[in-house]
Amino acid sequence: MTQRIIFLNLADMEPTGLVQKSAHNLAQKFVPRTCMQRFTQLIFGDVVVDVVNLFELLDHRRAAADPLLSLQVRQENRIAYDTQMAQIREACRTARKILLGAHGSHKNTETLMKGLGWEMGSGHAGTYDELALMTAEFLVPEQSYKLALIICYAARSEQFRKDHEGVLDETDIKSSLAYKFYKLLCAHTRANVVMTARTGAVQFMEDGSSYVETEEGVRAVIELEDLARELDAPVVRQKYQDMMEHYGQNGKIKEFYALEEHMSLPHTHATTEHEKVLKDRWRIDNVSRRKQDILPSRKYGKFIYRRERDGNVTVYRKYGELEPLYHGPF
Repeated sequence: MTQRIIFLNLADMEPTGLVQKSAHNLAQKFVPRTCMQRFTQLIFGDVVVDVVNLFELLDHRRAAADPLLSLQVRQENRIAYDTQMAQIREACRTARKILLGAHGSHKNTETLMKGLGWEMGSGHAGTYDELALMTAEFLVPEQSYKLALIICYAARSEQFRKDHEGVLDETDIKSSLAYKFYKLLCAHTRANVVMTARTGAVQFMEDGSSYVETEEGVRAVIELEDLARELDAPVVRQKYQDMMEHYGQNGKIKEFYALEEHMSLPHTHATTEHEKVLKDRWRIDNVSRRKQDILPSRKYGKFIYRRERDGNVTVYRKYGELEPLYHGPF
């Protein structure tokens, strides 16, 4: 018997994107490499990771609610929508686990970002409530599901600069995209859903293991953004390029590199415009290199969300302290 992991894709349309690469790497986790693993495979069957794209479904939902579209178009959309929904609902019903992949931001707890092949960088793909309401339609009442949000920073609060390995209060927990998604999902389904989300950027390595950006890594990302905004990084890069070309055209490229090396020393201070350009570029590059040197970690930054039988919700860390981060009403 084949066990299936359903990977719902709202991240990238291209095969080189987050979900496609993650699904490929995740599948490697279940390739039997030992006698015990092969024996387990004989007993429980293969594990297959299926990617299901949600882009058209999201379009169908929006079109169905658009009063400017003709009734005929809305009806055609509804037929296609119902057909695909039924297929996904059946796939999720029998799935070992459901993964929901999308792009998130550490400073945005409301919307998901567009990815590869989908006007990347042009804005928002959708909101957490759109995604929650659509996901609720995949679930059968009274059935149990394991759902993982493969969305960077989904468990991070509106106070994104706060240390999420430290003390978090109720407001921190409830302001995250993951919590708001889970609250709305539970309000629209009677299915029993246990959900996980991450506080940092998430990725699957080649062996199928998931790694999460550490708090040190998140701080470096934020520091780089702050510095790039303070110094106006695009302007600094252009001034650097113009300056290098100017020195080169005047036969002084060696002087340029010598000055650049001098300004890369931590104790040096800029006293001229050229020195300031080189110092600003070094500061940006220095933080960028430091960010790249900070490695993600296994068994880190994962929050679990569980609706209890009494209707309350419990949120706790997968790793570390056993006490709930929050337990009480939604």
